[in-house]
Amino acid sequence: MPIEQGILRLINKLKGEANIMFEDQVPDSVTKPGENWVGEIYRVKAIANEKGKTGMEYSLILKIAPYDLLYRHVFNAASLFHREIYFYNKILPELIDIQREKGIKAIFQPFSKFYLSSKEYLGEAIVMDDMGAKGFIVGNHRRPVDYETALLVMKTLGQFHALSFAMKEYKPEVYEEIKSNCEDNFLNNPAVYTMVRKLYLNLSNQTIATCGPGDEKIVESINKFAENLSSTFPELALQQEHEDYGVITHGDPQIRNFLFKYRTTSTCTIPEECCIIDTQISRIASPALDILFFMFVNTDKELRSSHYDELIEEYYKSFSTLLRELGCDPETLFPFTVLQSHLRKFAPIGFGFATWVVALNYKKPEEAPGKDELSEESLLKNFSTINDGRYFERMKDLAKDMVDYGYKFC
Repeated sequence: MPIEQGILRLINKLKGEANIMFEDQVPDSVTKPGENWVGEIYRVKAIANEKGKTGMEYSLILKIAPYDLLYRHVFNAASLFHREIYFYNKILPELIDIQREKGIKAIFQPFSKFYLSSKEYLGEAIVMDDMGAKGFIVGNHRRPVDYETALLVMKTLGQFHALSFAMKEYKPEVYEEIKSNCEDNFLNNPAVYTMVRKLYLNLSNQTIATCGPGDEKIVESINKFAENLSSTFPELALQQEHEDYGVITHGDPQIRNFLFKYRTTSTCTIPEECCIIDTQISRIASPALDILFFMFVNTDKELRSSHYDELIEEYYKSFSTLLRELGCDPETLFPFTVLQSHLRKFAPIGFGFATWVVALNYKKPEEAPGKDELSEESLLKNFSTINDGRYFERMKDLAKDMVDYGYKFC
């Protein structure tokens, strides 16, 4: 089905179900090549036709699954869209309800408004508020984040994870239902894991090739990671999925999956609010998975050297504050010592994600694979080709830091 037909069908569904009329049925593409691997994103202007809201203008985002069958297979696209739809339809309302029931006045809800979705085969789609029209800007994935951005995201993740512990405490049956519908749909998918494993090995070997005298510990560590990849990843993925301290995680907290609203002062521009997007691989896992992913993928050695421990502590403070407001004891439900042990235990998964996500983040738009000429071999070759030396320095620095933190590689 051509993308134009898919958009038209979605617009007609919006007219019928949400009573929204459109100014234009030719939406603007939001993403550039290489900025969104699993889906097409469009912006469209609309006018409400609801009672009491007639004439109110809307700017909406249409997120549509890819139609290319190979792309859908390699990236498990249908499952990813179904997971994001489930997040908006089921998980998010439950997270909001538990706050209301416990009398939280300032509801934590850092997500865009959801309008409707489609789970139809070759027509999977999501329609949500355009946060860009509200002054939010997507994070820049081509450079490491600054301290203020990292601090805001870590505090936000702490609050997000706290809600799962409250749900387990007060609504265990709801949590168990969500858990049964949120198994890992990424690492445990054979098609995805097979390709990602090859990608890990290719990129690890390239990083090792850039090492020189004095880098023996880095080479040893990365080799250990690569040699044990086949056993380490499936085992850790299974463990984190059934972890006693599991929560609903984002799953892919790279900076491009956060939108920021900034406050400008006379001396600087500071992010003061963030919106979380793209929950396609949201799953039940240890909170450490989101932390490791964010810190390993989005920060550089300079920031980690100055603020790593502080940011972990700020995460836990934010987590604890909301959990106490909800009437729970954070030190009983998820002690800080357990968080620290999980960071050590699940570090290989964080390093693995950084190995390929940082590589993709350094790709230029013109280097993105064309969706009209795809094969598994061409995708693997494209994703494994790195023409930016900053990537290798980032990965060697990360390996050094993991050694210094006492984190495991397998």
